[in-house]
Amino acid sequence: MTTRIASLLITITVFALAGCADAPAVTVHHYTSGEISANGGQSDVSERPLTETQVNALTTWINTRGGCSGMSANIPDKPSLDVQMHEANGQSSHLSVYTRDDGSSTAYLYQGNRLVPMRCPLTSAEFATLKSALNAQ
Repeated sequence: MTTRIASLLITITVFALAGCADAPAVTVHHYTSGEISANGGQSDVSERPLTETQVNALTTWINTRGGCSGMSANIPDKPSLDVQMHEANGQSSHLSVYTRDDGSSTAYLYQGNRLVPMRCPLTSAEFATLKSALNAQ
């Protein structure tokens, strides 16, 4: 086996293990509960369990995301917002949002058993929509 073929096989294996081969398929199924935590008051969303309405709104928000990639590097240390979500089957996922000084944000979605999160750049309007969903009554 040549070095090139071996490198290709290793790359494909790593992508498959990390879940990157299926990167376009971001789908959230059957989230039944969740809780939110805000890092040091950097968000105008308070720490609390999510209501059923908020879990449904968050699920819809995640399912409508486009432009996410399966590879992430240099993920910041302290998220502005972190949401844990739980499915009826016991599997957990979480969404972490990091806001930069220029107002732009990036969301990292760790779904189920994925080793690498989906990276989703957010405009300020998209982040406002997410916060609105999390504050829904």
